[in-house]
Amino acid sequence: MRIIFIIAVITLMAVGCNKKDDEGTSRLPESKAANGQEAGAAQEMKRTPEAKTDDSAKNSKVDPVFKDYEYPASTFESTFSAGNTVSVIYKSPDDFAKVVEFYKQKFPDAPPQSGTTVYFGKANEDGSGFTVTLTRLDNNIQIILRLDKKI
Repeated sequence: MRIIFIIAVITLMAVGCNKKDDEGTSRLPESKAANGQEAGAAQEMKRTPEAKTDDSAKNSKVDPVFKDYEYPASTFESTFSAGNTVSVIYKSPDDFAKVVEFYKQKFPDAPPQSGTTVYFGKANEDGSGFTVTLTRLDNNIQIILRLDKKI
């Protein structure tokens, strides 16, 4: 089971990291984008971290289970869904150590980790699994929140 989890995380990271640095952020076609999502993203740079998290949850049509795990100074990138797995990708310009510390508070029982990628995970009471993957990129931190719903 752990090998499947690791393969899934690596696949999600590859999907999120396959964009070249000189490309802009990808956008959903207008028919699928949440109302005002693009306009809201442009204004987010000037808002407080608390406002960003609230607006991100409203504009992104993300599963409410992710709300408690959104990093305050992050911007919504995309959502990926396959079968009973839902993943949401965010990016943050904050220092990697600061982002890791935020998630250490959310997952106090997580073992110490080092490197450019850090994982946190837990099993929920309903039998679903929840993981957070933090990856240090050139100028940002990629945050992948993943929910594996129980079938």
